[in-house]
Amino acid sequence: MKKESLTDKLIKRIFRIVGPLDEYRRREIGKASSATFI
Repeated sequence: MKKESLTDKLIKRIFRIVGPLDEYRRREIGKASSATFI
């Protein structure tokens, strides 16, 4: 198992994600973040 990067830790803390940060969750967070930024 690899160590979590700082960005993964921040994303999990900001969005209150429990468990692993998989590709699906990362993609959905990316969509929500870009929509919010605009």
